[in-house]
Amino acid sequence: MRTITCPNLSAAPQAIHDGMNCKEYQDDLRIRGQNDAAAKQTSDMLKTLVQTGEAMYCPACEIIVQKKDGCDWIRCTMCQTEICWVTKGPRWGPQGPGDTSGGCQCNMNGRKCDPRCQNCH
Repeated sequence: MRTITCPNLSAAPQAIHDGMNCKEYQDDLRIRGQNDAAAKQTSDMLKTLVQTGEAMYCPACEIIVQKKDGCDWIRCTMCQTEICWVTKGPRWGPQGPGDTSGGCQCNMNGRKCDPRCQNCH
């Protein structure tokens, strides 16, 4: 897992599912959830986190990502897409880092991407 240094973050992000990447874990939960009550409960909990805004689907690979604290810039642990937590979309345009033709466009023309933005990305 790649980690990002954030001055507001007290600990590096960690995967909670040893031996599997996030996509493998979430795919396994979906399959096991059909017959395994504990897996279904975990899968339902992840869906609830997305519905309440405590987690989101990566706009590129669609795995569920979560931000505990720190700045609004996150990176998907699976596909490495840079994400703006506030807008729930990609940080950059289709050409990747530096492409300001799309993405959240934070700090373009001196404006934040969203009124809730903490202006950290």
